[in-house]
Amino acid sequence: MAKDLEELRKSSGATIDALKRETRFDIGAQRNTTLEKALGAVRADRSILNRQVQKRHEARLAKSYEKYWKHLGQEDQRSRLRFLTILHEVTGADAGEMVASAQKLKDQLTSVLSQTMSIFVVGAVELEIVNMTLMASYAAQNKLNLSADDDSRAGEARKLNVCSAIASKKMARALSGAHALGQQHIIGCLVHVHAVIDLGGKDHGTRLDKSEIIRVALKKVWESQYQVRIESLYADKDVGKSLTDIARYMVKGGNEKLRYHFGFGREVNDDSMGRSIAKKGGLSYAEIDAGGKDTELALSHYEIDVLDSAYSSLMDSKNANWRDGYKFVHGQEIRHKKIVSFFDSLSR
Repeated sequence: MAKDLEELRKSSGATIDALKRETRFDIGAQRNTTLEKALGAVRADRSILNRQVQKRHEARLAKSYEKYWKHLGQEDQRSRLRFLTILHEVTGADAGEMVASAQKLKDQLTSVLSQTMSIFVVGAVELEIVNMTLMASYAAQNKLNLSADDDSRAGEARKLNVCSAIASKKMARALSGAHALGQQHIIGCLVHVHAVIDLGGKDHGTRLDKSEIIRVALKKVWESQYQVRIESLYADKDVGKSLTDIARYMVKGGNEKLRYHFGFGREVNDDSMGRSIAKKGGLSYAEIDAGGKDTELALSHYEIDVLDSAYSSLMDSKNANWRDGYKFVHGQEIRHKKIVSFFDSLSR
């Protein structure tokens, strides 16, 4: 009898896990409602996936950026600051794998930067759940979709190619096996980092030279195309606003709006994508916009659970009070003394 009860518990647990993996929330539902259903009220209130929690973290990060660089003029900030993105690898959708990969990314980045010139870097590791099967399916469909714009098609193909190229060995085996068996959903996690780099002054050559030296050093570790990107800030946008937007982008919780994204950043119109997928299932645009209907883009109960678990472990790994273990900081803040002229000193 006891043995039968134990077998029942095991089978019930397996059934619940299977249901969690397949249950997808309404894509138009309120985020907090979805989080409470997936995580429970206590976890939902503390989760980085909670928009109110995100706002606190992005405000803190934006304030630190202001502290570091507001004393510089707009021209100097644009000249010195760069936006870095490194796509590290795609792991399995397992919290332990995700956290280990994130730590490896931080360790490798520290090692590379320590061997290059003195620079100051402040950023955040991000975890994004990716549905490799659905991404491949949609990219294939969109090749034949003449109404899809070229940027969308290119963005989807680019992300699919990069994620396939940087899949961990374990994930690559899963993808290979799934393809052979025709499985429906292969879920992984894209582990990556966004950061602001301060190149400092021109004491060791031009800043263009510094940026290229850093890029070359990083490419020796992260070799695939598009895996490393170093970009200047927008020339026609207030730098303070740019840094605030960057801070918001860094702590969006990987899957913005708790859904899959088939392009990098916001290069693909996900609303149009969602409409296309839902329309294929026979839903009207009114039903799609109103929510209340599942679509393939929504994260499942399990995916939200594992994403939050990994983020929580990462956040608590450094400072349990601030919960900012996702942050990456390298080097010392670069401050250059203001040169006071003879006439300035007389006027004091």
